[in-house]
Amino acid sequence: MASLKRLAKEINDWQKAKDTDEFRGYVDIDLDGVEENMHLWKGTIIGKVSKDDPYKGGKFPFTFRFSKEDYPFKAPEFNFDCKIYHPGINEKGEICIALLGTDWRPATKMLDVIRAIVKKLNEPSKDDPFEADIAQVLKDDPSKFNSTAKEWVKKYSS
Repeated sequence: MASLKRLAKEINDWQKAKDTDEFRGYVDIDLDGVEENMHLWKGTIIGKVSKDDPYKGGKFPFTFRFSKEDYPFKAPEFNFDCKIYHPGINEKGEICIALLGTDWRPATKMLDVIRAIVKKLNEPSKDDPFEADIAQVLKDDPSKFNSTAKEWVKKYSS
């Protein structure tokens, strides 16, 4: 019961924030069906639109799964629902951010998690890899990294 009350607050917070400049045009969470299952959120992150961004124009669907028994004491599960060539995202679509792991606290707000996910997607780093081989390509040959990431965007993103 506590998880439903908390999720209702998180949904309300998202509804207030979704049309701000920070999220408008970059993140969409479809909460139409959430009344039936508040523990499952689906959405899309749009790649930044800067000219050099390898994820430009990509639409990356994702899913949050909240434990009915353990949320907010346990972080939600998150994964992208398409393949992304990225050093911080593995082939299962899991993302390496501390807020969904070691830094998770019951007081962690979903808006902060969403911000961290968007930042991680749009700012790939060779220094904090989930996929070491991809991080090595980013380090050794950034142009190859960018071209491969762009190919994957065309091939796998919505």
